Amino acid sequence: MFQMPGHTLETKLQIIQAAKTLFKEQNIIGVTMAQIAEVARLGRATIYRYFRSKEEILAEVLQNESENIMLRLIEITKGAKTAAEKLKRYAVARTEAVQEFMEIYRKSLQTRNLFSPRIINVFNNLLSKELELLKSIFEEGIRTGEFGAFDAETAAEGIIAALCGMEAIEFFGKLPKQWPKKTEKFLELIINGMKSLKKGRVENEEANEDAAN
Repeated sequence: MFQMPGHTLETKLQIIQAAKTLFKEQNIIGVTMAQIAEVARLGRATIYRYFRSKEEILAEVLQNESENIMLRLIEITKGAKTAAEKLKRYAVARTEAVQEFMEIYRKSLQTRNLFSPRIINVFNNLLSKELELLKSIFEEGIRTGEFGAFDAETAAEGIIAALCGMEAIEFFGKLPKQWPKKTEKFLELIINGMKSLKKGRVENEEANEDAAN
Protein backbone atom coordinates (compact mmCIF):
# COMPACT_ATOMS: atom_id res chain seq x y z
CA MET A 1 0.00 0.00 0.00
CA PHE A 2 1.41 3.37 -1.02
CA GLN A 3 1.79 6.20 1.47
CA MET A 4 0.26 9.59 0.89
CA PRO A 5 2.97 12.23 0.30
CA GLY A 6 3.78 14.15 3.46
CA HIS A 7 6.25 16.93 4.10
CA THR A 8 8.13 17.96 0.94
CA LEU A 9 11.66 17.40 2.29
CA GLU A 10 10.69 14.18 4.02
CA THR A 11 9.19 12.79 0.81
CA LYS A 12 12.23 13.79 -1.21
CA LEU A 13 14.58 12.07 1.24
CA GLN A 14 12.32 9.02 1.14
CA ILE A 15 12.78 8.83 -2.64
CA ILE A 16 16.54 9.35 -2.37
CA GLN A 17 16.91 6.60 0.23
CA ALA A 18 14.83 4.17 -1.85
CA ALA A 19 16.93 4.90 -4.94
CA LYS A 20 20.15 4.55 -2.97
CA THR A 21 19.06 1.10 -1.77
CA LEU A 22 18.28 -0.01 -5.32
CA PHE A 23 21.46 1.50 -6.77
CA LYS A 24 23.52 -0.46 -4.24
CA GLU A 25 21.71 -3.75 -4.90
CA GLN A 26 21.40 -3.60 -8.69
CA ASN A 27 23.02 -2.21 -11.80
CA ILE A 28 21.88 1.40 -11.96
CA ILE A 29 21.01 1.13 -15.64
CA GLY A 30 18.43 -1.55 -14.81
CA VAL A 31 16.70 0.37 -12.02
CA THR A 32 13.39 1.90 -13.09
CA MET A 33 11.35 4.79 -11.75
CA ALA A 34 8.59 2.28 -11.03
CA GLN A 35 10.94 0.28 -8.78
CA ILE A 36 12.02 3.42 -6.94
CA ALA A 37 8.36 4.33 -6.39
CA GLU A 38 7.61 0.84 -5.08
CA VAL A 39 10.53 0.79 -2.62
CA ALA A 40 9.71 4.33 -1.49
CA ARG A 41 6.07 3.27 -1.11
CA LEU A 42 4.95 6.24 -3.18
CA GLY A 43 3.05 6.61 -6.42
CA ARG A 44 4.99 7.13 -9.64
CA ALA A 45 3.31 10.49 -10.11
CA THR A 46 4.77 11.61 -6.78
CA ILE A 47 8.26 10.53 -7.87
CA TYR A 48 7.97 12.59 -11.05
CA ARG A 49 6.85 15.63 -9.10
CA TYR A 50 10.27 15.67 -7.46
CA PHE A 51 12.52 14.26 -10.20
CA ARG A 52 12.19 14.25 -13.97
CA SER A 53 14.44 11.23 -14.49
CA LYS A 54 16.45 8.49 -12.82
CA GLU A 55 19.63 10.41 -13.65
CA GLU A 56 18.37 13.36 -11.60
CA ILE A 57 17.79 11.02 -8.67
CA LEU A 58 21.29 9.56 -9.11
CA ALA A 59 22.83 13.03 -8.92
CA GLU A 60 20.78 13.75 -5.80
CA VAL A 61 21.89 10.46 -4.20
CA LEU A 62 25.54 11.37 -4.83
CA GLN A 63 24.92 14.88 -3.47
CA ASN A 64 23.32 13.45 -0.35
CA GLU A 65 26.22 11.04 0.14
CA SER A 66 28.82 13.78 -0.30
CA GLU A 67 27.08 15.93 2.32
CA ASN A 68 27.05 13.00 4.74
CA ILE A 69 30.77 12.47 4.14
CA MET A 70 31.57 16.08 5.00
CA LEU A 71 29.40 16.05 8.11
CA ARG A 72 31.20 12.93 9.28
CA LEU A 73 34.66 14.35 8.58
CA ILE A 74 33.90 17.62 10.36
CA GLU A 75 32.39 15.86 13.36
CA ILE A 76 35.18 13.31 13.79
CA THR A 77 37.99 15.86 13.48
CA LYS A 78 36.28 18.29 15.83
CA GLY A 79 36.90 16.05 18.84
CA ALA A 80 40.69 15.81 18.35
CA LYS A 81 42.93 17.98 20.52
CA THR A 82 45.86 18.40 18.11
CA ALA A 83 46.16 19.09 14.40
CA ALA A 84 48.11 15.85 13.92
CA GLU A 85 45.35 13.84 15.56
CA LYS A 86 42.76 15.60 13.41
CA LEU A 87 44.66 14.59 10.28
CA LYS A 88 44.86 10.96 11.40
CA ARG A 89 41.16 10.86 12.19
CA TYR A 90 40.41 12.53 8.86
CA ALA A 91 42.37 9.88 6.95
CA VAL A 92 40.64 6.93 8.61
CA ALA A 93 37.15 8.45 8.47
CA ARG A 94 37.51 9.49 4.84
CA THR A 95 38.65 6.05 3.78
CA GLU A 96 35.63 4.46 5.42
CA ALA A 97 33.15 7.12 4.29
CA VAL A 98 34.00 7.08 0.60
CA GLN A 99 33.54 3.32 0.19
CA GLU A 100 29.78 3.44 -0.35
CA PHE A 101 30.00 6.70 -2.28
CA MET A 102 32.57 5.24 -4.69
CA GLU A 103 30.52 2.09 -5.19
CA ILE A 104 27.50 4.11 -6.34
CA TYR A 105 29.71 6.40 -8.40
CA ARG A 106 31.36 3.46 -10.15
CA LYS A 107 27.96 2.07 -11.06
CA SER A 108 26.98 5.48 -12.42
CA LEU A 109 29.42 4.80 -15.27
CA GLN A 110 26.70 2.62 -16.73
CA THR A 111 24.32 5.55 -17.10
CA ARG A 112 26.62 7.45 -19.47
CA ASN A 113 25.91 10.52 -17.36
CA LEU A 114 29.14 10.35 -15.40
CA PHE A 115 30.30 13.67 -16.80
CA SER A 116 26.98 15.49 -16.58
CA PRO A 117 27.44 19.03 -15.20
CA ARG A 118 25.41 18.20 -12.10
CA ILE A 119 27.46 15.14 -11.14
CA ILE A 120 30.73 16.96 -11.82
CA ASN A 121 29.46 19.79 -9.62
CA VAL A 122 28.80 17.32 -6.78
CA PHE A 123 32.43 16.19 -6.88
CA ASN A 124 33.82 19.69 -7.19
CA ASN A 125 31.82 20.87 -4.18
CA LEU A 126 32.93 17.88 -2.10
CA LEU A 127 36.60 18.42 -2.96
CA SER A 128 36.34 22.16 -2.27
CA LYS A 129 34.88 21.53 1.18
CA GLU A 130 37.52 18.91 1.94
CA LEU A 131 40.21 21.34 0.82
CA GLU A 132 38.93 23.99 3.23
CA LEU A 133 38.78 21.47 6.09
CA LEU A 134 42.36 20.28 5.54
CA LYS A 135 43.63 23.82 5.06
CA SER A 136 42.09 24.87 8.39
CA ILE A 137 43.74 21.90 10.15
CA PHE A 138 47.15 22.75 8.68
CA GLU A 139 46.75 26.41 9.60
CA GLU A 140 45.88 25.40 13.15
CA GLY A 141 49.01 23.25 13.38
CA ILE A 142 51.17 26.12 12.10
CA ARG A 143 49.51 28.67 14.38
CA THR A 144 49.96 26.56 17.52
CA GLY A 145 53.56 25.70 16.66
CA GLU A 146 52.79 22.01 16.23
CA PHE A 147 53.98 22.14 12.60
CA GLY A 148 56.67 24.14 10.88
CA ALA A 149 55.81 26.95 8.46
CA PHE A 150 54.54 25.95 5.00
CA ASP A 151 51.82 26.82 2.49
CA ALA A 152 48.68 25.27 4.03
CA GLU A 153 46.62 25.49 0.85
CA THR A 154 49.26 23.80 -1.31
CA ALA A 155 49.67 21.04 1.29
CA ALA A 156 45.90 20.49 1.42
CA GLU A 157 45.71 20.28 -2.38
CA GLY A 158 48.54 17.74 -2.40
CA ILE A 159 46.84 15.53 0.20
CA ILE A 160 43.53 15.59 -1.67
CA ALA A 161 45.25 14.76 -4.97
CA ALA A 162 47.15 11.85 -3.39
CA LEU A 163 44.07 10.39 -1.70
CA CYS A 164 41.99 10.71 -4.88
CA GLY A 165 44.73 8.90 -6.76
CA MET A 166 44.67 6.07 -4.25
CA GLU A 167 40.88 5.89 -4.45
CA ALA A 168 41.05 5.58 -8.24
CA ILE A 169 41.90 1.93 -7.59
CA GLU A 170 38.22 1.53 -6.71
CA PHE A 171 37.33 1.88 -10.39
CA PHE A 172 39.34 -1.24 -11.21
CA GLY A 173 38.18 -3.44 -8.37
CA LYS A 174 37.68 -3.62 -4.65
CA LEU A 175 40.13 -1.77 -2.48
CA PRO A 176 42.41 -4.02 -0.43
CA LYS A 177 41.42 -4.53 3.19
CA GLN A 178 44.65 -2.91 4.36
CA TRP A 179 43.96 0.28 2.38
CA PRO A 180 42.57 2.25 5.37
CA LYS A 181 45.74 1.42 7.31
CA LYS A 182 47.93 2.44 4.39
CA THR A 183 46.08 5.74 4.13
CA GLU A 184 46.71 6.37 7.81
CA LYS A 185 50.41 5.54 7.36
CA PHE A 186 50.57 7.95 4.42
CA LEU A 187 49.21 10.77 6.58
CA GLU A 188 51.69 9.88 9.33
CA LEU A 189 54.54 10.43 6.87
CA ILE A 190 53.10 13.84 6.00
CA ILE A 191 52.66 14.74 9.67
CA ASN A 192 56.24 13.70 10.49
CA GLY A 193 57.47 15.87 7.64
CA MET A 194 55.55 18.88 8.96
CA LYS A 195 56.93 18.34 12.44
CA SER A 196 60.43 18.08 10.96
CA LEU A 197 59.95 21.53 9.46
CA LYS A 198 59.31 22.85 12.95
CA LYS A 199 62.32 21.01 14.37
CA GLY A 200 64.57 22.36 11.63
CA ARG A 201 63.32 25.90 12.20
CA VAL A 202 63.93 25.67 15.95
CA GLU A 203 67.43 24.29 15.42
CA ASN A 204 68.25 27.11 13.00
CA GLU A 205 66.97 29.71 15.46
CA GLU A 206 69.06 28.20 18.26
CA ALA A 207 72.13 28.10 16.02
CA ASN A 208 71.64 31.75 15.10
CA GLU A 209 71.31 32.69 18.78
CA ASP A 210 74.51 30.82 19.63
CA ALA A 211 76.33 32.55 16.79
CA ALA A 212 75.09 35.94 17.95
CA ASN A 213 76.33 35.26 21.48
